[in-house]
Amino acid sequence: MSIETAHDSIVLWENKAVELQDHIDDLCIILESHDDPEIEKMVHRAMQEKARYNKKIQKAQNELDSAIGSILSGIN
Repeated sequence: MSIETAHDSIVLWENKAVELQDHIDDLCIILESHDDPEIEKMVHRAMQEKARYNKKIQKAQNELDSAIGSILSGIN
Protein backbone atom coordinates (compact mmCIF):
# COMPACT_ATOMS: atom_id res chain seq x y z
CA MET A 1 0.00 0.00 0.00
CA SER A 2 1.38 3.41 -0.90
CA ILE A 3 1.82 6.11 1.71
CA GLU A 4 -0.74 8.31 -0.03
CA THR A 5 -3.33 5.50 -0.08
CA ALA A 6 -2.68 4.67 3.56
CA HIS A 7 -2.95 8.33 4.54
CA ASP A 8 -6.22 8.73 2.61
CA SER A 9 -7.59 5.64 4.35
CA ILE A 10 -6.69 7.02 7.77
CA VAL A 11 -8.29 10.38 7.02
CA LEU A 12 -11.45 8.68 5.76
CA TRP A 13 -11.83 6.52 8.88
CA GLU A 14 -10.99 9.39 11.21
CA ASN A 15 -13.74 11.48 9.59
CA LYS A 16 -16.18 8.60 9.91
CA ALA A 17 -15.22 8.16 13.56
CA VAL A 18 -15.89 11.85 14.24
CA GLU A 19 -19.30 11.62 12.56
CA LEU A 20 -20.10 8.51 14.54
CA GLN A 21 -19.03 10.14 17.80
CA ASP A 22 -21.42 13.02 17.08
CA HIS A 23 -24.26 10.53 16.60
CA ILE A 24 -23.33 8.70 19.80
CA ASP A 25 -23.30 11.96 21.73
CA ASP A 26 -26.75 12.85 20.38
CA LEU A 27 -28.11 9.43 21.29
CA CYS A 28 -26.67 9.66 24.79
CA ILE A 29 -28.48 12.96 25.33
CA ILE A 30 -31.73 11.32 24.24
CA LEU A 31 -31.02 8.31 26.44
CA GLU A 32 -30.50 10.50 29.48
CA SER A 33 -33.95 12.02 29.03
CA HIS A 34 -35.83 8.81 28.18
CA ASP A 35 -35.82 5.37 29.74
CA ASP A 36 -36.37 3.38 26.56
CA PRO A 37 -34.77 -0.03 25.91
CA GLU A 38 -34.81 0.58 22.14
CA ILE A 39 -32.77 3.74 22.53
CA GLU A 40 -30.31 1.88 24.74
CA LYS A 41 -29.92 -0.73 21.98
CA MET A 42 -29.28 2.02 19.43
CA VAL A 43 -26.58 3.55 21.63
CA HIS A 44 -24.99 0.13 22.15
CA ARG A 45 -24.92 -0.51 18.38
CA ALA A 46 -23.43 2.92 17.76
CA MET A 47 -20.70 2.26 20.30
CA GLN A 48 -19.91 -1.06 18.60
CA GLU A 49 -19.65 0.74 15.25
CA LYS A 50 -17.31 3.29 16.79
CA ALA A 51 -15.09 0.47 18.05
CA ARG A 52 -15.11 -1.09 14.59
CA TYR A 53 -14.10 2.21 12.98
CA ASN A 54 -11.34 2.68 15.55
CA LYS A 55 -9.94 -0.76 14.63
CA LYS A 56 -9.93 0.22 10.96
CA ILE A 57 -8.19 3.50 11.77
CA GLN A 58 -5.55 1.61 13.73
CA LYS A 59 -5.06 -0.87 10.87
CA ALA A 60 -4.66 1.97 8.38
CA GLN A 61 -2.18 3.70 10.69
CA ASN A 62 -0.17 0.48 10.99
CA GLU A 63 -0.12 0.13 7.20
CA LEU A 64 1.07 3.72 6.85
CA ASP A 65 3.80 3.15 9.43
CA SER A 66 4.87 0.02 7.57
CA ALA A 67 4.98 1.84 4.24
CA ILE A 68 7.05 4.65 5.74
CA GLY A 69 9.40 2.10 7.31
CA SER A 70 9.85 0.36 3.95
CA ILE A 71 10.65 3.61 2.22
CA LEU A 72 13.10 4.67 4.90
CA SER A 73 14.87 1.31 4.87
CA GLY A 74 15.18 1.57 1.08
CA ILE A 75 16.82 4.97 1.40
CA ASN A 76 19.44 3.78 3.89
